[in-house]
Amino acid sequence: MSRLDKTTGRAQAREDTLTEVLLGAIDLPDGAAVLVVDDGPDTIGPALAARGHTVTRWFRAATLQHGAKPWPEAGPFAAATVRLSKDKGAFEMAVHAALSVLSPGALLVIYGGNDEGIKSVPRRLAGLLPDLQTVEAKRHCRVLEAIRPDEVNGLKASLADWALDASLAFEDGPVTHKVYPGVFAKGGLDNATAALLACMPDPPAGAAVLDYGCGAGVIAGALLRRVPDLKLQLLDADAVAAEAARQNLPDALVRVGASWSALPAYQRYDRIVSNPPIHDGKERDYSVLQRLIDGAPGRLVDDGEMWLVLQRQVPVSEELWLRFDEVEEVWSDTRFRVWRAARPSRQGIQEVGGPRRRKGKNKERKERKKPKHREPRR
Repeated sequence: MSRLDKTTGRAQAREDTLTEVLLGAIDLPDGAAVLVVDDGPDTIGPALAARGHTVTRWFRAATLQHGAKPWPEAGPFAAATVRLSKDKGAFEMAVHAALSVLSPGALLVIYGGNDEGIKSVPRRLAGLLPDLQTVEAKRHCRVLEAIRPDEVNGLKASLADWALDASLAFEDGPVTHKVYPGVFAKGGLDNATAALLACMPDPPAGAAVLDYGCGAGVIAGALLRRVPDLKLQLLDADAVAAEAARQNLPDALVRVGASWSALPAYQRYDRIVSNPPIHDGKERDYSVLQRLIDGAPGRLVDDGEMWLVLQRQVPVSEELWLRFDEVEEVWSDTRFRVWRAARPSRQGIQEVGGPRRRKGKNKERKERKKPKHREPRR
């Protein structure tokens, strides 16, 4: 088993408990039209459908099982369930989105874990939902309910209402990016991304570059300012993040998806760059990173490179060496490491399937000895 797979199941166990508590607490009218928001394991929707309700699912983030949209369908709905998320801004936006498509008098149900902050939600939403109350509290979980009033004070009823302009400080000066709640940490350039950009050399002119887990397109945008004729493609599971990236990089191809299948199958890249997410809510989850590493060898040209920035404790070295013949820890500090991986191994390519594009006819790949691991600069 991969060391990255050891986190698999922790987030699922939490979601299973929350689902059980929620389904035991809610009582909806027969045949109600229900909007189910961000049901990670996708168990609440099928369970409510089995009870005879008409269920519409809205996922902001895609998984291997379903796609995603930046805003829910118009409705109207008689009820909605909303999962408390780790990011306070993203959660607040999800509540507003649900309220925007609920009928007056409809039931809004919010659920989450005590250690996730569910106890503070009634206070946080007091201006929006003054009658929000706890209807179930057990197994370290809570279920809250409120009735949608005819007029919701301060309702932001569209994605455009949540758009923000963030000024990010780069080495080449400040740059304004369009962002949304949950897309960018605290509205600034995070230290990990800054470290990756400082370590990476410029891509070749005209290079095909993929920003995997692109967020608002900050890494891709910085590279484009260095090399204006790059051919950029961006991928993120978060549909809201992808919308921000489209606005920030209108000439790039931006796709929403949780895997390589969302990208053109024929495309090969000169460089793949990523600051991938490693959490699912409160739980550490390496599934996005694992899919990135598994798929990268078959998507790079012969002399292509993958550049990653990760927290120090992420056990990625072995996984990279299994798929690449050249792996280098370019930089590290007390929190992060920047990795460079090149020369995809035959085994790595076979695991993904499909040949890589070669530059030039009959170009033979030179055999080189496996390089020694470089000591990180301090």
